[in-house]
Amino acid sequence: MSLVYKLQNKLVSSFEGQALAIRKLVANSGAKTPGIDKILWNTPEQTFKAIEELGLITKNPNKYKSYPLEVLEWWYLKLILKNYDHLEYLLW
Repeated sequence: MSLVYKLQNKLVSSFEGQALAIRKLVANSGAKTPGIDKILWNTPEQTFKAIEELGLITKNPNKYKSYPLEVLEWWYLKLILKNYDHLEYLLW
């Protein structure tokens, strides 16, 4: 294995790396908006629980069940982008 792969694996599996990943999610501008799983991490206890859950996922990734992707209809996208003339070319 290459050195880069070993370092990447160590970063993903270490507590510090997982804490840094959760901290980036909690500290960004969209931290008050729930994701697809409808979960918010407002308190330090919830944040620490999220770090523990991320640790369990990285130790045994086969047990992780992902959420289905939400698909937006084309008419809904057109409604959203109607005020953005410079992005309308994306629909056609």
